Amino acid sequence: MSSDAPATDGTSLTTDTASLVLRTDPALLPVLHGFITGMAAASGLPERAGAMLALATEEAAANVIEHAYGGDRTRDYTVLWRTAPDGVEVAVRDKGIPFDTERLLPFQLGGSADDTNAAGLGLHLMRSAVDGVRMLNLGRKGKELVLVKRHAVARPPATPRAEEPAAVGPVPVTIRPMRPDEAVEAARCIWRCFEYSYPYEDIFHPDRVRAMIEAGHLVSAVAEAEGIGIVGHVGLKPVAGMPRHKEVSMLAVEPRFRRDGMAQRLTRFIVDHAATLDLDGLVAEAVTTHPGSQAVAAQVGLKACALLIGEVPPLTFTGFDDVRQRESLVLCHHLLRQRDAVAVHVPAHLEAVTATIYAETGLAVRVVAGAATPPEAPSVVDMDFSRVAARLHLLVLSVGGDIGQRLNIAQREAIALRADVFDVLVRLEDEAAPAAIAAAEEMGARFIGLRPATAHGDLALFRLFLGRAVDLAALKLFTRTARRLREGIAGGWRA
Repeated sequence: MSSDAPATDGTSLTTDTASLVLRTDPALLPVLHGFITGMAAASGLPERAGAMLALATEEAAANVIEHAYGGDRTRDYTVLWRTAPDGVEVAVRDKGIPFDTERLLPFQLGGSADDTNAAGLGLHLMRSAVDGVRMLNLGRKGKELVLVKRHAVARPPATPRAEEPAAVGPVPVTIRPMRPDEAVEAARCIWRCFEYSYPYEDIFHPDRVRAMIEAGHLVSAVAEAEGIGIVGHVGLKPVAGMPRHKEVSMLAVEPRFRRDGMAQRLTRFIVDHAATLDLDGLVAEAVTTHPGSQAVAAQVGLKACALLIGEVPPLTFTGFDDVRQRESLVLCHHLLRQRDAVAVHVPAHLEAVTATIYAETGLAVRVVAGAATPPEAPSVVDMDFSRVAARLHLLVLSVGGDIGQRLNIAQREAIALRADVFDVLVRLEDEAAPAAIAAAEEMGARFIGLRPATAHGDLALFRLFLGRAVDLAALKLFTRTARRLREGIAGGWRA
C-alpha cells in the first residue's frame, strides 16, 4: 500500500490515500472486499455505504478480470482509494483491452442473459451501488474506472449502450477505409496485437484519432470480419521532418486472422491510396522480432534503407515469444515521385553500402568526394530527446571545426538524460559530412543506414548504445539489404 500520493485523475481535489495491487484471480476478490470495507470504516462511511462501495468495486474488478484481460489469471490491476471534499472515490486501473462505455446499452430487467442486454448489467449494478461512475482513458497507461461515493446521495448519470458480442470462427473479411467513429475499435485491435507496448500513443486516445482523421492528418484502413468487427488496421500518418512523405504505420492483424495475406492486403490498400495523393514517397518501420511485416513491406515496394537497432523499448507481440531486448526496426522507403539528383558526400568505407541503398530505393543521387577537413566555423546542431523511446537524436545541420566537441557534449547530455540510445544524424549534402562521420565513429557510433529525402536532405544515421547492447543475431531479417546492414554494424564497416 502507499500513502498520500498525488491524484492521477487530472484533478487536485482528490488525494490517493491507499492502493492495492491484485492478480486477475477471482479467488482474490474477498481480499479486495476487505480492503474497501476497511478503508470505508476508516474514512467514516456508514457500514451500508461501505458495503455497497465494496460491491461496486468487486463488480468493476470482475469486469477487468473477465473482459479487459479475457479471463487471463496471470495479469494484475490496481485499486486506489481517494479522499475528496465531499466523499471518497475508488479507482480500478488496468492495462487490459481498450473499452468504449458509450457503446453499452441500458440494462433492462427481463432481458435475455445471452443477448446484448447482459453487457450493461455490470455497469447497472455499479451505478445502483454508488453515486457516480466514470471512465478515464490514460493512453498507453491503460484506463481507469472511478466509483464515487458522496456524503450526500447524488443521481447517477445515464447508463450507456451495450457492446455487440464477438462471433468466432473463420469469416469473410473486407478491407475498407476506416471511419472516425471506429477509433475505439482500432485501438482495441492494436491492443490485441501489442497491448500497451505500442509506441504511438495517440492510437490509444480515440478522440485524438477521430480529430486527426476528420482533419485529414491520418488516413486509416481496416479489415472488417463479418459479424465480428475490426480485426486489422493500417494507417498513413505524417512524418516529422518529411513534409512530402507519409508513414505507413500501425499495421496490426489479430492473431487468429493472420492468414491469407491479410497484412499484405491492408498495406497494399493504403499504399495504393497514397499513390493518389500529392506525395513524394512513403516510409515505414518494420519490426524484427518476426519477418512478417518486413516481407509485407517488400511485397508492396517499400525498400530497406536502415536497420534501426534497438529503436524502441521492447514490444509485446501477441502470438510470439516475449522479447527481452529493445525492438529493432527496418526503416523502409517507397519512391512515389522522382527528384532531381542530389550530390552526397560519403567516406570511402561507406560508399558501397550507400550505393546499394540508393540503388534499391531508386532515389536519384551523385556520390562525390567530400572535404577531409571541416571549415573553421562552428557546427550547427539540433538535439531532440524522446522520453518514450529513451533516445537522444543529434542532427548535424552544418559541420564545423568543433564537431568532435559538440558530439561529446551531446553524448554527456544523453547520459544525463538516461537515454539508452544516442544518435548522430549527418546531412550528406554537407561537403564536410565525412568529418562528422569520422567524429561519430571515433566515439563508437556505428553506421546503421540512411534516412533519405528529409526536409534537411539525405541523412546518414549513426547509433551508439549507452545501455544494454542489442543481440544482432536474434534479429529476424527478410531482405538482403537489411542483412548486409547487420553484417556491417557487427563488423564496424572497416572489416
